[in-house]
Amino acid sequence: MVEVVAFPSVTSLGHSKPTQSCEWLRHFAAASRYLAVPLNQVLYGMSECQTCVLVENRRRQDVPIWDSIFPSRYFDVAHAFSTSLPGWIVIVCKRHVEAIDELSVEESRELGELIQLVSKGLKHAVGCSKTYVMQFAEMPGHNHVHFHVVPRMADIPEESKGPKVFNYLSVEPALEISEAERNDVAIKMREVQGAI
Repeated sequence: MVEVVAFPSVTSLGHSKPTQSCEWLRHFAAASRYLAVPLNQVLYGMSECQTCVLVENRRRQDVPIWDSIFPSRYFDVAHAFSTSLPGWIVIVCKRHVEAIDELSVEESRELGELIQLVSKGLKHAVGCSKTYVMQFAEMPGHNHVHFHVVPRMADIPEESKGPKVFNYLSVEPALEISEAERNDVAIKMREVQGAI
């Protein structure tokens, strides 16, 4: 059974009711698994959003544990790649929104719970003293709401504190943590989910 993504409205498509009540959209969503692009892109013309492509890839295929840490209705929770910091987690809205105020009440509630769960999971998995939470969605191709939840280690160097923590992201391939390390963090984080 395919779960229909609940968009706020489809008035741009000539309908005034929420998509949850549009029968044609339910059939279209069920058929979307055969499309080469995400349903969000078809409906709203977001073919340039690389985050939508990553969300769709997670939906359509088996992914490693690091790329789907905590199953969630509205968000994907994944370990970042191209990072040298074990535990750099990204919480990504499954539907395309470009600003936090576009999140539904249900999405906002789930987001708060996920930020807390991810933070507890990171303390358990990597021993951080706290987490940083950031949302910018400014990088070209990634103007899709996503939150960085980053472990703040007790021994973090001064030159990497606060927003300078981004020194650990988009690093050279030789500095990246391995897939095995990302999987290890994800497995340890899942232990916390089972304890809650």
